[in-house]
Amino acid sequence: MLGRVDDLLLDNLKEALQTIQRYMLIGLASAGGILTLAASSPKEVSITGLPAPVPWIVAISIFSGAYWAVGFLSYLTVKRVNEIVKQFGSREDRSEAVERAQVLLAALTYPSMLTFRASLPRVGMSVIPPILAVAGFAIAFEKELLDILPILGMLLLAIPYVFLAWELQDPIGGRQLFESVAQSKPTT
Repeated sequence: MLGRVDDLLLDNLKEALQTIQRYMLIGLASAGGILTLAASSPKEVSITGLPAPVPWIVAISIFSGAYWAVGFLSYLTVKRVNEIVKQFGSREDRSEAVERAQVLLAALTYPSMLTFRASLPRVGMSVIPPILAVAGFAIAFEKELLDILPILGMLLLAIPYVFLAWELQDPIGGRQLFESVAQSKPTT
């Protein structure tokens, strides 16, 4: 029978899955904002919450900061989700191993990009934002990108998403979780 600690771990898992979904969508929207601003290159941009319009380069900087920050937070949250799953699994008593794996697998049916078994949606959602952001910077700065510093800057902007894509190659909980539950089911 699962206890209070297990219930808390499952609640934290659900909250982390909701949070990562939000972060990934904000990162995608920020990268889309960079691309949109670069393609339209308006003179000034009105941003909600700011008293006056700002130059488009400032708006791109704001979007870039949000894009990078949520990419980094996404990576940290995925690491936390994996840690929660590991803690839940390490608390197992041999007699409860199958039940714990089934409960964890049921918890991972939460509708999130992270819980897809196939890796393409998970990895794709972490690769699309840097592609959009780099395309936006390429459009916005064209010839200035031929220097080494802007290229290094774009690589630094992509790093959180590269690490995120690396983390998301395997399903949350690892392939062994899915295999252990499949092997524990009685065959008829």
